[in-house]
Amino acid sequence: MRASTNLRNLLAGQGIIVAPAAYDCLSAMIIEDLGFPAVFVSGFCLAASRMGMPDLGLEGRTLTVDQSRNIASSVNIPVIVDAGTGYGDAIGVYLTVRELIRAGVAGCFIEDQTTPPVCPLIGPPKVISTEEFLPKISAALEARREEHDDDFVLIARTDAARTLGLEEAISRGKAYRNAGADAIVLPGAPKEKARLKAVADALAVPLWVVPSFEQGLSVKDYEEAGVKILAGIEGLFAAAKAVTDVYRELKETGTISEKHYQTPTAMPEISRILKVAKWTDLGTRYSGK
Repeated sequence: MRASTNLRNLLAGQGIIVAPAAYDCLSAMIIEDLGFPAVFVSGFCLAASRMGMPDLGLEGRTLTVDQSRNIASSVNIPVIVDAGTGYGDAIGVYLTVRELIRAGVAGCFIEDQTTPPVCPLIGPPKVISTEEFLPKISAALEARREEHDDDFVLIARTDAARTLGLEEAISRGKAYRNAGADAIVLPGAPKEKARLKAVADALAVPLWVVPSFEQGLSVKDYEEAGVKILAGIEGLFAAAKAVTDVYRELKETGTISEKHYQTPTAMPEISRILKVAKWTDLGTRYSGK
């Protein structure tokens, strides 16, 4: 089954899709190993891990497609990609979607920010008009048809809520849905369960939100509120803290406590996730030894 078909089946099925963000192949493989149904390649994680830069939309199409291809080839679950604004105008979106399909990606979202975009975690985003964004959806749909992958999941993201208000964001979401988007990402969606459910009901299309676990909501709460896709970048933050803690101890004390890395258990676990036995077996069989 194609990854895109898998993702579309998940979208049409019961229950919420929790798709944690991966920042590299190993983190994606851990996500798969833990039993999550899909993995998210975020622009924030990509910029940080591949460029050492904040998420200012500077990673570009080539880097995004390259890392997405690597991650998609390392897991057997669908990969959903943050494609930013599509890296240009409608023609840029067409090319981006075409290249992501060829890279084995199951779906992507494009956003209605100006180019280059700004991550809402960094600063207030600016958006283009609905009339300017709709041709991008049309171009993405054309690329999907021409690549003969009608199951590729096209998601539209609107960042209008933070600057133009929630009602404008809902209005845009409906317009993007009517233009052919399979789902809507809505940064700035309400963090209260009841208000979030009202938004999901108004959009009448699968809704993707970034979790606010610090607000006390759980996956179950989001599911009950009508959210279909839940994807955040908590893993990158946790990984950065873990690396900081272990190497701070090395810098300050000249050693590292085994509690940080637990080699006797960590190495076998990583070896299993990386499928060392599979690659060793292949090497043995094909070497004739």
